[in-house]
Amino acid sequence: ELHPPPGSRGRRQRADTMDHMHAVVRSMMSPDAGADPLDQYRPPTSDLFAVFVQFEIGPSEGPGAELFGLTVCSPQWLLQQQWPKGFEFLHSTLVIERWDVELIGQAVGSLCERTSGADWPAIAQSLSRFMAWEFADYHAS
Repeated sequence: ELHPPPGSRGRRQRADTMDHMHAVVRSMMSPDAGADPLDQYRPPTSDLFAVFVQFEIGPSEGPGAELFGLTVCSPQWLLQQQWPKGFEFLHSTLVIERWDVELIGQAVGSLCERTSGADWPAIAQSLSRFMAWEFADYHAS
C-alpha cells in the first residue's frame, strides 16, 4: 500500500501495524547506457531524452530482488512525440526536467519507502502500478 510522505496532512493512519515491510532499491542500470555505469552515463542532450532504466527492488526485511523498469524522459521529449490517435496512455514513465541519476534514484527510492505491505507480493503489486514489473503478468500454472 502506498503511504503519503511523513508530515503530509493527508497521511493515513493504519489500524493494524502488521504492514511494516517496505521496498528497497538494491541497484539501478540501463541497457541504454551501454557499457557505462548509469552514474557515468549522459544522454546526448540533458533536457531532451528518453532512457529505459531498470531497478532491482526487494523487500526491506530480507534478501532478494526483482526487476522493475520505467522510461525516464524529459518534458521536451514528450512534447516532440506524435501520437497517431491524438492521445497516449503512459505507464512506467518518470518525467524529470534534466538528466540527473541522483534524482532518479531519489524518486524511486522515495516511492519504495512509501510502499509497504504485509508481504513482498503485495508490495510488488503496488509498485507495479508505477513501474513495469517482471512478474506483472505471471500466473502460476
